[in-house]
Amino acid sequence: MTLRTNDKDWLLTVATVLLIFAELAFVLLQVAFMIGLVGVLTFARGKVLANLAADGAPDGSFIAIVAMLVLAWLTLALSMLFVRHLRGVVDSVGRGDPFASANATRLTRMAWFALGVQGCQFAVGPILATYGRYASALGGDGFAPGNDASLTALALAVTLFILARVFRKGAEMRADLEGTV
Repeated sequence: MTLRTNDKDWLLTVATVLLIFAELAFVLLQVAFMIGLVGVLTFARGKVLANLAADGAPDGSFIAIVAMLVLAWLTLALSMLFVRHLRGVVDSVGRGDPFASANATRLTRMAWFALGVQGCQFAVGPILATYGRYASALGGDGFAPGNDASLTALALAVTLFILARVFRKGAEMRADLEGTV
């Protein structure tokens, strides 16, 4: 039983366009980070190591900076996957079929992606606090120590897990209803 929504639903149209742009932006940022990471690990490695030595950075600073870059890339990748799955949910709403089991799976994955992003932020916090000031060896101003970890992200993940169960139950109820008709 598929209900058809209004094809001119401006909110769904705006959401779809914004999600497409967000996904594209995340992909471009991931590519830029990978190019930068490859550059730091190959041809710029000597310069970065020299800058770290000049700044009096402790041993392990280069590895810590690489780890921060990898965690930043992973955060972008998980965010892009989150947006891609959200776009799938929005598309199904536009088709008039939101209570599909695929949406329950999407919402569950989105919750895991949100937890993954939060995990990356927790992991980068101590590294940033210890070595962030030496990130200027990459040519920037460095990073100020801080903790971007948030209870809001954890609440989002819990909410998504609950919504996934609601959607799964809705899909089961719809299937039962279709079986009785």
